[in-house]
Amino acid sequence: MDFRPSRAIKIQLQEEQRCQLAAPETIRAACLRPEVLAFDILHEGRLVGFAQLRQFDAGAWFLWNYAIDKACQGQGLGRTALMDLIALMKARHGLRLLTTTYLFGNEAAQRLYEGLGFVETGVVAEEGCHEVNMELLVEDVWT
Repeated sequence: MDFRPSRAIKIQLQEEQRCQLAAPETIRAACLRPEVLAFDILHEGRLVGFAQLRQFDAGAWFLWNYAIDKACQGQGLGRTALMDLIALMKARHGLRLLTTTYLFGNEAAQRLYEGLGFVETGVVAEEGCHEVNMELLVEDVWT
């Protein structure tokens, strides 16, 4: 996978997935912040995904927005891209801890994260927010 710096999400999502990421204007605004990295994900030269991360401590990043284009889902690209992204972040940015969340009921995200070694650290169940918090200690899994 290739990761190219991005300033906006350019992929297409399935209708039910749109609520799982920040709004496009929020993503664009966040890309201007110094603690945020965003990438277009390319596979064999074709745009297949988007990733946005926010640093919150030395070596610690939050995977804020991550998605694979609707035409490319179900092909294992999400897993491969995330594995490659973790390796890139470890090599270039000293990634030690990666956190993320997924919405209740998003079984595909749960399988993806758990399959890569993320563990559940908590649940947020408040009005307007129903998420599962996950973390990956990169050094424990990706040595």
